[in-house]
Amino acid sequence: MLPKGQPNPEETLLETATRETREETGLEVVAGAQVGQVSYIFSWREGAGKPLVRIFKSVHYFLMEPVGGNLDAHDHEMDEVRWMGIDEAEHLASYKSDREIIVKARAMLMHQ
Repeated sequence: MLPKGQPNPEETLLETATRETREETGLEVVAGAQVGQVSYIFSWREGAGKPLVRIFKSVHYFLMEPVGGNLDAHDHEMDEVRWMGIDEAEHLASYKSDREIIVKARAMLMHQ
């Protein structure tokens, strides 16, 4: 899973990306170029008897460079956080949109 989350009020996309990466991975990062954006719709129910709500979400992905932190400091949302090669990340990605972002990131890194 690639880090993602909701922006806080008054937070820029880059600030959200670096905060969410820090919270979900434990790493301090510097954001680089934007890799892409994925938009999707999902349904959510707050609890039994509550109406089903359709949620529209856009996620913006950036290249990130780690500059500190510790993978053991990740939050409770992640069961496991670990380093892996980009080929393995592409193979393990559950969603086609995540695989496409990983492929695009690889291409961007090869042309730096």
